[in-house]
Amino acid sequence: MATDILHPHASARSLARMPVLPALLLAGTLTACSLVTPLESLESGADVAECDDQSCPATPQCNVGFCGADGCSLRPEEAGVAALQQTPNDCNRAVCDGHGGVMLIPDDDPPLDDGNPCTDELCEAGSPQHRPKSEGAACAQGVCDASAACVPCVAASDCLSGVCQLARCVPASCDDGVSNGDETDMDCGGSCGSCPGGLACLGSEDCQTHVCADGACSTCDGDGDCPEAEWCFNGACLADAPLGTNCVDYASCASGICVYGVCCDSLCEGTCRSCFGTYTGLLNGTCGYIVEGTDPYQECAGAMTCDGAGACL
Repeated sequence: MATDILHPHASARSLARMPVLPALLLAGTLTACSLVTPLESLESGADVAECDDQSCPATPQCNVGFCGADGCSLRPEEAGVAALQQTPNDCNRAVCDGHGGVMLIPDDDPPLDDGNPCTDELCEAGSPQHRPKSEGAACAQGVCDASAACVPCVAASDCLSGVCQLARCVPASCDDGVSNGDETDMDCGGSCGSCPGGLACLGSEDCQTHVCADGACSTCDGDGDCPEAEWCFNGACLADAPLGTNCVDYASCASGICVYGVCCDSLCEGTCRSCFGTYTGLLNGTCGYIVEGTDPYQECAGAMTCDGAGACL
């Protein structure tokens, strides 16, 4: 088959008489991404438009630019493809609907922090939420209360003193109904005074009886159950009495001597002697001679009385 050689200055009319594809190739107007124009445009001598997919803009979003028969055109993006424009922290993701439009689907894109330490930022079905934390959850100033406020306390256990009043920790006291501070039991022991029998103790000083046995206040059965310098009386340990104090036995006196019912500095033996200041003119508990002219213990015979020097006259 013979091939006609086309003159470089062939007219459009002569090109039109040839098959279209060979004519375009010979004329140098067709490239890999050339836009093929209608035949009548070629016959009239019009230029053939050129484009490629990369040069065609994809606007608006969810549309794809492509090079078609009439130049750059748009077609819808596939459904589910992420849209170009996204709104951050709105709990949604913008995707293409397959028809050139945009639709929102719920997404785990939590909202911005509201600045409240007692709320959690989260998404629920595409809606931003600031959900209150559970009561008692820790926060910077203490714990969260039921209204999502950060407060020092909501329960006694939140306070070192064990006392929470109006969301504030109250210092320990001896009448707050709580065993706190240096107390050994509720509102007693330590600096809050001694405890009655049966309550907790750390030492004899925590008990009214001055007897602390196995961590609880108890009673004494004898002087051996009492601390040093104390004696047992009616189940309670009493401090040894000083000189001149009434006594019932030697053990009750600090001096260890009880004469005629008073703690004395000596046995005060002999005639016309006494530990009572009213008889001697001395301090109670100091043994001395009974004053002259008296005989309180009726030690002298007949009408005699003490002479003030330990004898009867």
